[in-house]
Amino acid sequence: IPSMPVKERLSYGTQLSVLRKPVLWNSFLAALLMNAAMFGFYSYLSDYLITVTDVSFKVISLLLFVYGKIVGNIAAGKLLAQRPFATLKYVPAIMAILYLVLYGLGKLTIPTSIVILILGIFAGIANNGNQFMVSTSATEAPDFANGLFLTAANLGTTLGTAICGMFITVWGTQSSPLGAVAFLLVGVASIIIRNSLMSRNKHIMAVTI
Repeated sequence: IPSMPVKERLSYGTQLSVLRKPVLWNSFLAALLMNAAMFGFYSYLSDYLITVTDVSFKVISLLLFVYGKIVGNIAAGKLLAQRPFATLKYVPAIMAILYLVLYGLGKLTIPTSIVILILGIFAGIANNGNQFMVSTSATEAPDFANGLFLTAANLGTTLGTAICGMFITVWGTQSSPLGAVAFLLVGVASIIIRNSLMSRNKHIMAVTI
């Protein structure tokens, strides 16, 4: 690991000042909602495969192993570098469609396996996108922004697990993907607003310069 000495220490006031930025809070909310969608369903994935798809534990272990987040992590770097706004906006929309397909075809082993593999890839992209949203909205305080991302991720996991659990309690295990869809729909709206704020800030900076 190369040595990375701190060139200039940021004061607490400088770091806390980024909390005045609306785009940061919007990014925080979007990351929270996206994480709630992903981990809200993923927390009950094993139960879904047992109860709805009715597969063996060996098959479940295999599906969890091939859950393609590693591929998604690799793809995320290129997509976020080349087309960040489009990636942030369309990935959750595609994931919502995949969750709906999973809800409709969850009793069929082969379609479910294919959807889970593809869903894992997009989850890997989305996970990187969440950190990208928060970090790029407060570049003047990167460490503080990263801490906010982790907070958003943890809160999202807690909220998503609770809400998807409520869906299961009321409508059964098969309904758990619908809880994820609900979070994604609100998440897409938040991301669109966030992208608009980022574009406006860039325009203002360009005019000022």
